[in-house]
Amino acid sequence: MTGVWAGGILSQAEKMDMVDLVTQSYEGILSIA
Repeated sequence: MTGVWAGGILSQAEKMDMVDLVTQSYEGILSIA
């Protein structure tokens, strides 16, 4: 069950990474457009 606990912590970090990736790619698209 520790895997579920670690997964919960990782999912939060992954969400932050996804937000960074989305904003970066969005800015990249805007700069190209």
